[in-house]
Amino acid sequence: MPDLPPLNLASYRAQMALRRLAERLRGARRRRGLTQHEAALLAGIRLASYRRLERADGAVPARDLVRALSLLTPADDALAETWRDLVNFPPHAAEAKRL
Repeated sequence: MPDLPPLNLASYRAQMALRRLAERLRGARRRRGLTQHEAALLAGIRLASYRRLERADGAVPARDLVRALSLLTPADDALAETWRDLVNFPPHAAEAKRL
């Protein structure tokens, strides 16, 4: 059996945070009855960037990510969770040493 490369926990955590963000954005957009195009217009970003965010692609400029976060409101109860994910990534120094 071939040796598997070591698991990059930081990369895994980043991907999971992106997936949670994608789910929150999609949910917020659907609750408002918006198309992806309308959500992108409201956020002030290109449709392609918005679609990548909903797919958790990760290849999106940081400014587009921040603008898309404007679609989340405290009423969604997702904004705080999203910021918590972003603040907790990358891992704190103590946790990074254990990696």
